Amino acid sequence: MKSRWGMEGGAMSGFRAGRTVGVRGRKTASHAAQTASNQAQHQQQLAAREAAAADLRASIDSLQRQLAEERGGRGEAGARAAALAQEAEQREAAHRKAVEELQARVSELQGSEESLKAQLAALTASLTSTQGDKMERDARLAVLDAQVARLHAEGKAEREAAAQLFAKELSRVRQEGQEILVLKVREAEDAKDVAHHAALTALRQKMSSDAATAAAAAARTAAEELAVAKRRWEEDMTQLQRSHEQALSDARAAAEAALAEAKQRAQAELAAAAQLAASTQGATEQTLRAAMDAALQAAKDKHAKELQELQTRTAEAARQAATQAAATLAAAQATAAEQLAAAKTASQQALAAAATAQREQASAKQLADVSKAKAALEGVKASLTSRVEELQQALMRKSAEMAETVLTLKQSAAEEREVALQQHQAALAQQAEQHAATLAATAAAAQANATAAAERFEALAAEHRALQTRWAAREPRDEDVALIRQLQGRMAELEELVRTSEERMAQLRAELLLREESYNKHFKNGGAGEK
Repeated sequence: MKSRWGMEGGAMSGFRAGRTVGVRGRKTASHAAQTASNQAQHQQQLAAREAAAADLRASIDSLQRQLAEERGGRGEAGARAAALAQEAEQREAAHRKAVEELQARVSELQGSEESLKAQLAALTASLTSTQGDKMERDARLAVLDAQVARLHAEGKAEREAAAQLFAKELSRVRQEGQEILVLKVREAEDAKDVAHHAALTALRQKMSSDAATAAAAAARTAAEELAVAKRRWEEDMTQLQRSHEQALSDARAAAEAALAEAKQRAQAELAAAAQLAASTQGATEQTLRAAMDAALQAAKDKHAKELQELQTRTAEAARQAATQAAATLAAAQATAAEQLAAAKTASQQALAAAATAQREQASAKQLADVSKAKAALEGVKASLTSRVEELQQALMRKSAEMAETVLTLKQSAAEEREVALQQHQAALAQQAEQHAATLAATAAAAQANATAAAERFEALAAEHRALQTRWAAREPRDEDVALIRQLQGRMAELEELVRTSEERMAQLRAELLLREESYNKHFKNGGAGEK
């Protein structure tokens, strides 16, 4: 039964371990699906932001083209357009920075997910190793159960051998008692014959010399002596038989008590060893499982918190960027419309004035003024071109700085991840060593308990054999013989009491029947009696 219990415990522990691995696999798959969904949402948000930025850049480009086409009256309008272009570029740069930060955060989360997957794989491997250790421990417990079963079988065989020996000894004692009884009967008969022969000889001698009265007295004396000798012989035989039966009963009770005590001690020691091994194994497995569950839960909580924070920041940044882009676009459109209208009005006025002036005064001075105006416009165009080039160079420098910052952040994250992985591996190694030490101590304790139980069983078996030897060499005691005789007398008294009680009960029953019959005769039919 112990072996069967060990096999069922091993199967149940293997089933629980398999179910734990399956649940963790499903949680990992759910976590991967959620991460993929979050990444898809982030990609969609990034695509939407890039589309909005492209639209904003297209609007700015169209405004710049409109401003380039309208060169007349571009002094203040050109400065305003440059300021708007610079502000738009700054916002676009900020937007790009936010997008790159989000991309870096997504990459970091992906790296964290890979690290968690690696940790989960390591924990799964550790759990598999633990299950292997558990299977080995179950095999050892099965071996111990087999040893216990073997000890039980040996004990049963020894008990059967002891019972057979006891039966043989009982048969031998009964045979010896029968032989002694036959010998006593023969001796009594011989003594009786000798006494009878002597009495007859004396009687003949007395009859030849004395009268008939003396012969009769001698015959009565011989008969009385014969009866006394017969009673004494019967009492001795009964007492001897009871003494032997009591001795056999005492020896049987002592042997059974010794065997029962040995069996109880062996079972108690084996049960204590099995309970100690089971409690130690359960505590170790529960500690390791709790540590792994706590590590997984902490990593999942941290990852979920980071995802939630990232989603919150992403939504807030998207909302702010959309609001700022819409406001900037509306302001830029309004300003550009105003400036375009003003530029058109000024251009029309300038053209009308120039045409009027040209028509009215076609002089060299006016031509010179027109040339100066054209030169001024060309200068403004050149300054705007140089400003655009400066802004592009500044944007390239900012992009390089951001790339360097992202690389630094990735390196620091990789270093932190490596340190965390090393710490986790060290903790797992320490837990594995502790688990191995605990298993070794448990196995040693179980082996020691089994050895002690076997030694105790051997000692009890030796004690039982000594008791059997002592019982085989026993001798009847005088007090036992006296007690047997006393018990025989008491039994005869009780039998006589039972017999007299039965006779009295029969008399009472007959008297009751007689009374009932008399009552029926006199008082039946309302007192009229029987008719």
